[in-house]
Formats: sequence, C-alpha cells, structure tokens
Amino acid sequence: MRDENYVARGFYHGTPEHRGFVWEAARIAGSHYVLENPVPNNELWLNYYGGPSALRSMSFEEALNQDPGFFKEKLVFVGRKPITDFPGREVDQFGTPYARFQGRNANVGGVYIAATAFMNLMQGTPLQRMSTEDELRLLLYGALLFGGGLVWLRPWWAAGAGLACFFAAGAISCTSVWQTHTWWAWMFVSGVQIPVALAWALFTHTRRLGREKAYLEKTLTQTLREVADSRRSLESAPQPAGPAKPSLFDAADADKTPTVADHTLVRRVGKGGYGEVWLARNAIGMHHVVKVVYREGFNDDGPYEREFRGIQKFMPISRSHPGFVNILQVGRNDRAGCFYYVMEAGDDEKTGQLIDPATYAPKTLGSVLRDGGALAPRDSVLLGMALASALGSLHQQKLIHRDIKPANIIYLNGAPKLADIGLVTDIETTGRDVSLLGTEGYIAPEGPGTPAADVYSLGKVLYEASTGIDRRRFPELPTALYDASDAAERLQLNRIVLRACEPDPADRYATAAEMKADLEDLATRMGILPGGGPPQPGPG
Repeated sequence: MRDENYVARGFYHGTPEHRGFVWEAARIAGSHYVLENPVPNNELWLNYYGGPSALRSMSFEEALNQDPGFFKEKLVFVGRKPITDFPGREVDQFGTPYARFQGRNANVGGVYIAATAFMNLMQGTPLQRMSTEDELRLLLYGALLFGGGLVWLRPWWAAGAGLACFFAAGAISCTSVWQTHTWWAWMFVSGVQIPVALAWALFTHTRRLGREKAYLEKTLTQTLREVADSRRSLESAPQPAGPAKPSLFDAADADKTPTVADHTLVRRVGKGGYGEVWLARNAIGMHHVVKVVYREGFNDDGPYEREFRGIQKFMPISRSHPGFVNILQVGRNDRAGCFYYVMEAGDDEKTGQLIDPATYAPKTLGSVLRDGGALAPRDSVLLGMALASALGSLHQQKLIHRDIKPANIIYLNGAPKLADIGLVTDIETTGRDVSLLGTEGYIAPEGPGTPAADVYSLGKVLYEASTGIDRRRFPELPTALYDASDAAERLQLNRIVLRACEPDPADRYATAAEMKADLEDLATRMGILPGGGPPQPGPG
C-alpha cells in the first residue's frame, strides 16, 4: 500500500481463506504475533528499521559464491533491486520514509518491503494507527487545551508555550511508536492545531487591547469634558458676599460657643466650607477629634437639618463595622448656629498612635500616597476590600457618604476607616434635595446621592491608590506599567476600577458588595486572601 508520495506504508497479508505468503511464512517460522492473531490483518503499518542497508542483501553472483551452509538457518527473500523503466510503466520500486532525507537512493524493491513486513511479524513490532474514536477524542482535547489555554497568555508567553507544545507532541508521538508501536496524527496537532490556536490567541489579545484602548479613550474624553464643564461652572458661579463668619471659638463670640462635655479643645487641625475640625482632650487625657458644622455654610435650613439627621442616624451604628470611625458624642448649639460631634482620633502622620497636640496631623490615605506614592497591588486590593465592605455596610443602613476621597480615609491603629461621616444622608433623599457635597473628580457624572455614586467615588480612590495618578487624569495608566513585574495583577485590578468608574450607572457596580466580591475573587487568585475574611490593610 502506497501513499500519495509512493511511500509503502502497509503490506497486504491476504484473507482468512487465502493468506499472503509473508503472513504464512511468519506462521511457519513460529511468529508469536501471527499465532496469537491467526486472521491476517491488513490494517498494520510497516515499521521500517532504516534505509536500504538496514536489511542485508547480495546479488545472485555473490550468493552462488558463498561457502556451503552459509544460508543454513537463515530466512532468505529472493527478488530484485529497484530499476528505472519507461515512463508510465509499473516498476518494482517503492519509496520509504527515509527517502525524504536520502532522496532516490533510499528507494527499495518489493522484496525489501516483503522482508520488512516479515520481520515486523516475527518481532511483533508492526505499527498500528490509533483508533478513530481515540484519535478524534485526542484532537478534541488538544483543541480545547490549546484554543482555551493560549488565549489567556500574553503574546510572547503564548508563542513560547505553543513552541513547547509543538515539540512535546512530537516527543509523545515518538515515545508512543517506540513503546507501544502505535502512531497517531501528531503533525495535525503540531502543524495545524497549535498554529491556529496561537493565531487565535494573538487575535483575541489584539481585540482585547483594542477594546480597552477604545474604552479608555472614550472614558478619558468624557472625563476631560466633565472636568472642563465643572471648571466653567465654578468660574461662573457668583461668589458669596458679606463678612466672613466668625469662628465658633472666637473670644468675641464666647456666648455662642457650645460646650463639649468633658473635653478641652486643644488646636484646630482643619477647616472647610461647612465647619472646623479640632483636636480635643477629654477628662482622662485621651485625644479625640471634634467636628463642628455651621448653619452658615448652607443656603437654607433644609440641608443643614439633613446633615444633623444623618449624624444622628449614623452614631448608633458607628461601632457596627471596623471600617467606620466611632462617633462618641453628638451635640447642638442653636444659639451659635452649629452642631458638633466627637469621634476617635486617627493616627498621626509621623508618630502613629502617639499624638503630640502641637504637631498633630491626621494620617490619611491622601498623606500616605503623597509621601509614598502608589500602593502595591496587594495593598491596593486589601484597601479596596476594606473600604468596599464599610461602604456596603453603610448602604445597608440606608445611608450614603457623598464625599469619599483619600483625605476622608483615615488610619486608626493602622487600619483604614471612612471618615467625615457627617456627610452621610438618607439614600431615599431625592437628587434635588441632596446637598451638592463632594470633591471635583470624585463625584459621579450623575451627581451624588446614590450608592452607585459612592461606588464611583471609591473607584476613583482606588485608581489613585493603585496608580499614583491624580483622579482627573483617569483612566490614564503609568507608562511603565506593562514592563512591571506585577503588571498582570495591576491590570486585573484596573478592570475592577474601570467598572466602578463607568460613566453610566447601569454599567457600574450596582452595590459596594458587588465590587467587594470582585476584589475578593482577585485577592484569592493573587493568593493574598486569608481565611476567615480579609485583614485590615496597612498603608504599605
């Protein structure tokens, strides 16, 4: 039996009624293979032992000149060497697999083919092709392995894995032939399946990069437009007139100063459009922080009262989650036009839990990023898990934050907590009733007032923490990211950030719990999520 290249691949051994001479000769010579399989098998493939010189041959003249007894106990096949005849005329000439490398010199005559088939039967080494079912199953598994595996690797890694699989398929095929005398279409795997899978992996990677690039460009364009609109709105907004409001603790207004029970106000450590933040010391010398919210910071009583109701609702649950700052006391002074609340003091930027009133500056995520730059992927993921957990708990209480930013995330005993809780309000409050609080760049396009808007702000915080880039440049990534050793982890985290910061709320995480679940899944794949829930991360 010849293939399309005139290479003899098999030998016809006859039928049960008329066995071929090679099969019968092997039976007479005592071949165990033939005795165990008496029915001629025409599905066997020739197992060549080498080129034309692998089996000893001699001319008739040489045979006649041998000593008596030379051929005793030898198996002799008589035939002729291959010859070249007229074109179109069938000749006794066959190719072998070795002809691919040795040219026409490796062609042999029919007697060589018969002798090879005979030796295969005597030694029990004829080749058999793997069954069609097993071969199809193997090809299917290969398609799933290569097509589904290479697509997850970066191009150079995929190319290296494909090359390794190419040689592995060849080595497995050779081992199968040598050990079990079974062959299969390994070149289809190496020459077709692996190159096609590699091409598919490169195509998929290119498409994914194209989609990410288009999304980043679209998001960047929209973000820049929002920044420009916001800047124009701020520039065109009328500036409030009138004298500056007096400090709550101005000596001239001592009669308006509220009394903070068992606390001495030591030093003002912050001031904003709605009030002041003071470092205070209680009766036993412990330091706390007092925040005072002024009525004069609001246009009318409605938003001011809403802020007070928000802190009233938050105080009872402030100790229900480790990500909340504990509210220790709430007070109100209508004569002074303000209310205040006392909360635990955060760590000091320099000295940690050792607070020096003369130099105290609260340690916030903003100060950590300012002094140390972007967090490592591990710390970014743990930070995101802790804050998403706290935010999800806040939303479960039907409250929203409205001003999540690095400056409002303080560290207490090394753990991050949501601060400036005085900005919380009811989720049910309609958009037109919500005070326009928040910080440019962290506010969702649709404005504050919903859990999804808080998720957007948290996404921007996580963007700054993981990249070290200002939120106004979102979704820009560091130029050296793709060369970093942890590039894969940073890109996986960036996908979560991108979804959290989707301009359309319908495409965004609907809840902080959903965002936390994705962060936990990433932490598991990174091998950093401990049992029993995530630990409280430090600043790096």
